[in-house]
Amino acid sequence: MTFDRFEDRGLGRIELEGRDRNGSPRQRDDERMGKVYERIDGRLRTFIEAQHIFFTATAPLSGDRWPGTTGLYFAEVELEAPAEEGLYTWSVKCAESDDGIPHDEGSVDFGVRVVGRPEYVVKVETVDKESRIPLSGARVVMHPYRAVTNERGIAEVWVVKGAYKLFVSQTSYITFGLPVEVTADMTARVELDLEPVTERN
Repeated sequence: MTFDRFEDRGLGRIELEGRDRNGSPRQRDDERMGKVYERIDGRLRTFIEAQHIFFTATAPLSGDRWPGTTGLYFAEVELEAPAEEGLYTWSVKCAESDDGIPHDEGSVDFGVRVVGRPEYVVKVETVDKESRIPLSGARVVMHPYRAVTNERGIAEVWVVKGAYKLFVSQTSYITFGLPVEVTADMTARVELDLEPVTERN
């Protein structure tokens, strides 16, 4: 059995919800098997602090196939973001099964970055330097925030106060970079140069 939910409710109170290998909640007398601890101490605290991975959610594969495929099944899982800002690595794992929808074991890692609530908007206007024509579809990055310009060449990036490096890139153009300090709403106009054409012999 794995613990698929670990919740700290303050003053050391936690809840652990148990699930079987196939993702179904374990049953005892037709009720969910779970236990509430009012304090985290002793052997329980030692055990929890020694863990490097917590199972946060599970879901069975749906009987439906992903649109446009003939054999790709999926499951939808709702997760709660970590409370503290930072970069986290989460894993999705699927155990091997011969029941229902047979499948091999598989896993994939993905990154989750938790950022502060944006305070200010940076409006970026992007044009071709020669023609002054607005460039749509340009990628605007103020790490970790990003946006794409619309048909008028404008993108709005909501960010928290701080120092950033503004990058704007578009196919066939030289990438633009500029350090900016955000202390209020602001507008930046970016003129992109076309990449030089390389002559071939």
